[in-house]
Amino acid sequence: MGLAGELAPRLQEAGGVWNLLEVRSVQLRGLNVRGEHAAAAALGQWVAERAREIANPHIVPVAYPPVAALRVSQRDVSGARALLAELSNAQHARAFPEYAANLGEAIRTALAAAAPEVAARLAGAVQPRHPLDQHAVATAHALLAEHHGQHVEAAGLFADAADRWKRFEVPWERAQALLGQGRCLLALGQPGEAREPLRTARDIFTTLGARPALTETDKLSAQASAMTA
Repeated sequence: MGLAGELAPRLQEAGGVWNLLEVRSVQLRGLNVRGEHAAAAALGQWVAERAREIANPHIVPVAYPPVAALRVSQRDVSGARALLAELSNAQHARAFPEYAANLGEAIRTALAAAAPEVAARLAGAVQPRHPLDQHAVATAHALLAEHHGQHVEAAGLFADAADRWKRFEVPWERAQALLGQGRCLLALGQPGEAREPLRTARDIFTTLGARPALTETDKLSAQASAMTA
């Protein structure tokens, strides 16, 4: 966020709209992670408008997922669905690594927007040729298995995804996978087993200042404690 804050005014002054859109999409994602949705509102509007104007398959998978996530937080569920549906149909965008890099966020948002069919299309569009693709697909399969109530399978998939993201040094996705693992273990009535992944997820979310994720993690941790009391 600090680097993006330094770069944005320089790119704006230089007229580098393409690079500025990428940087501001990163800023928007950071604000979403930290729960600063009021501050993100105007930025999200700008990112959505510029992305639609440029309409480049390299930009769409960078810009659309954080805008859709913001719209869910603003209770604009139909707007989020429309953006993610457009992304799922953008065939040329799938070839860029940014598609896989943002796949977890896109699928979590689609499921939060009650659009599992869009989530499935987003996941099915990735050909797992490279490690990033493979890790993203692991997260996608875990999220979809959890959505369909396949908690035993999902818990294992989330554990695998968490290990993948740890080795790939992507703490946000690792923490999200650990959180998902904790959710599934609680759904299976295994609060003791859920405590460790939830504890590790909380440590990561704290480091990132991810307040909404921290709130969810704390609720699940309290539920685990209540179940074992």
